[in-house]
Amino acid sequence: MADKISLVAILSAQAAGFVKGMKTATSSLKDFSTEIKGGIALDGTPKEVFTQVEPLRTMGLTVPDTVDLLDRLRKDGLDVPLDALTVDECAAAITAALAKN
Repeated sequence: MADKISLVAILSAQAAGFVKGMKTATSSLKDFSTEIKGGIALDGTPKEVFTQVEPLRTMGLTVPDTVDLLDRLRKDGLDVPLDALTVDECAAAITAALAKN
């Protein structure tokens, strides 16, 4: 249990600065579109768009640090959702996934 709490604490400390801006941005946006070469490549809410990790990377774009971490954990076999944009959501998702194991 201490290892799980340590992981959550590390995640919170590392992503805190990034998430401050993300929280403001996501709470004020109703929809988010990614425009590429004059057209809309991805359309939807921030959660809908940012969970499309591979298409965004293919376009040369990055995803939020929380989504990147969850994507890497998923590739390593941990069953976590990709839609956790804030540190709190990310920590809760990881904690829930670790509790299942």
